[in-house]
Amino acid sequence: MLSFSAYSKEPNWETYEQLLQKYVSVKPMEGGTIHWVNYSKMKEDPLFLEAVKLIESYPTAELSNQKEKLSFYINAYNILAMKMVVDKWPLKSIKNAGGFFTAVWHKKVGTIDNQTVSLHYLQNIILRKMNEPRIHFAVNCATISAANLRLEAYTAEKLEQQLNEQTRLFLKDSYKGVQKKNNQYHVSKIFKWFKEDFQSTGNIAAYINQYYPIDKDQTILADIDYNWQLNGE
Repeated sequence: MLSFSAYSKEPNWETYEQLLQKYVSVKPMEGGTIHWVNYSKMKEDPLFLEAVKLIESYPTAELSNQKEKLSFYINAYNILAMKMVVDKWPLKSIKNAGGFFTAVWHKKVGTIDNQTVSLHYLQNIILRKMNEPRIHFAVNCATISAANLRLEAYTAEKLEQQLNEQTRLFLKDSYKGVQKKNNQYHVSKIFKWFKEDFQSTGNIAAYINQYYPIDKDQTILADIDYNWQLNGE
């Protein structure tokens, strides 16, 4: 049953959190861990349709502040990224859900406020316009090199703590966050693709150093290979 929280103007994310608990497991991998999604079983669970219906039916005009909006749209992105995979299952990579003329990021994947939306729209037109670079460590595009899917919903009340933790966890993961080799730091290509989002502190090194200690005088190269393989099975 669809429901909204009695304590704020946010949705009640209980159904989404049940899905995460049932179908996402933590597995060790080189340099850190990966939150592995069982898409093949999740796609058969009515709870998944309920989670999608929740974001599609929610009146976003009720969101009264930036934290509520950030939380809602981060959760919406993550749910709809999973929907993109489920809708096109089976897949080896979410990129395979795209077409010859339309990349997967621009394909319509769901509806919010009676408007069809794509993952590109949610990330670049909605979330990035809120000037919160930590979103890049909260949204999960169903790939191995993306920040891990958090095992709970984002909420306005806990958002600051959640975003800080997600950022630290991503950066300390040497497979996809930060690596040091020969007096150079190699970091995720996220810092290249979205370079302008991390300029609030002057440069990428200074930004990273807020959450993960590095020598700011060393060279920073945003060149860690990005693994587009699906983060599940």
